[in-house]
Amino acid sequence: MQPFWLFKAPPHKRARIHRGDCSHCNYGTGQKNQHKKDNGPTEWAPFDTLAAAEKAMSDLQYKDTRLCRICLSGELSN
Repeated sequence: MQPFWLFKAPPHKRARIHRGDCSHCNYGTGQKNQHKKDNGPTEWAPFDTLAAAEKAMSDLQYKDTRLCRICLSGELSN
């Protein structure tokens, strides 16, 4: 299983990077028992490295992007 996952919500121009074992990610399946609203499509993309996931997130040019504050808090620079 891939160690890093990029969550994309195109309708909201929002993206987050998670570790695969994060409770928000669950290796690209999302939160367990989560009832999603019909706010448009979302998707998960797997990556081998954090740097690759960050590059892909940057390429999206979304305004609302960041690392997960739960699973990647140690990686945050601010």
